[in-house]
Parts: sequence; structure tokens; C-alpha cells
Amino acid sequence: MKPLDPIAFLSSGKSVGRWGDGEWHAVLGTRGVNVDRCSYAHATADLRRCITAKDHAVLSLQPLARRRMWGQIRKWLERNAKHRLEQEWHDSHYLVDLVKRGRMKEFTKELAKFKSVLIGAAHLKKLGITDHFIEVPPRDAIKKVGKISIPDGVQVVLGSAGFLGTKLAHAFCNREFTYMDVGSVFDPYVGRKSRTNWTRMINKKLLPPLR
Repeated sequence: MKPLDPIAFLSSGKSVGRWGDGEWHAVLGTRGVNVDRCSYAHATADLRRCITAKDHAVLSLQPLARRRMWGQIRKWLERNAKHRLEQEWHDSHYLVDLVKRGRMKEFTKELAKFKSVLIGAAHLKKLGITDHFIEVPPRDAIKKVGKISIPDGVQVVLGSAGFLGTKLAHAFCNREFTYMDVGSVFDPYVGRKSRTNWTRMINKKLLPPLR
């Protein structure tokens, strides 16, 4: 998988979505819920439409999904969306890697050059790194949210909305702004221990500054 530079990507005008193990479990029809307690079944139809569409969204794959699920993923794509196997896939840890390298301040500094909006659950509103904030439900937003209207003049849209965040990468891939699915990377900056690595960073005070 090819690395993706999230700082440079902000000015690209392109759209990138993150395809992790949860998204693929939904596509493959697995029963159950993801780490955020969102139902796979509620996301199956939408995510299948996204991955089979012949659009220009930039694709990124979670390393865990590649290690554990690539055989199943490849077989499904060969049957249903062979064109996606011909696309270049990027490593979906583009922002996680920035956190690990202590470079998040560089990302927000570059983001400040653009008129921006963050789409996410209510707890992220206090983050305050974008000009606008669009609130979506914390669980099963992909099923509950219809069309999202982006404010006029916005140049960068960040999505932290689970399965919906992935869907938006495909919905927004032909718009006049950059869209980036940021996953849960901002959760620890508002005290949310939503992932094991974020819990460790918060507890050990290893979280690099955001500003």
C-alpha cells in the first residue's frame, strides 16, 4: 500500500475514505457491530454501493484489514468490483502516523489556511479546529443521516463519522473541495478513549499537541 501525505492532501481537491475491518465486515455481510457499536447490517447496502461505484474517490485500506481479511476482500472484489483491484490503495493510517510522529500541529497549521468543516458526533464540537461543525449521531449515522449540506465556500471537509465517514468520501468525490475521512484520530484530543491506542496515549500523556 502506498503512503498518503495528509498535510499535502488538504490542498488536493480530492476525496479519500478509510476502508477498515469494520467497513469490510459490513460489505461481506458479517453479523454484529463494530468497535463503536454500529451495526454492520445498517451499513451493508450503502458501503456496497460505494465500493462498486465507478467513481474517483481515493481509496485507503487499514493494515489490520489487509493482514486478516485480504483473501476475503479480494475474492469479493473480483466478483463484484474488479475495477477497485486496479486502483492504487493507500495506507489508511495517514493521520494515526502523524500522531505517532508528533506532527499533528503541522496538520492543523496547514488546515487553518482553508475554510473548513468537521462532520462528527457532538463530543468533537469543542475541538475547535475548523470554521464550521456539522453534528451527526454517534451511532449508526450512515442509516440515520440523509443528504449533508456543506456551507458555501468550504475548501476542506473532515469526516469523523464511522461508516458514514467512508460513505461521504464517495458522495463528495466530485465536489469542489477536499474531503478526508479522519476516523477517530481526534477523539483523544477531547478525552475520548475510543480505541486502545488512544487510551494508552491519554493515560501515559503521550498525545502530541494539536496546536
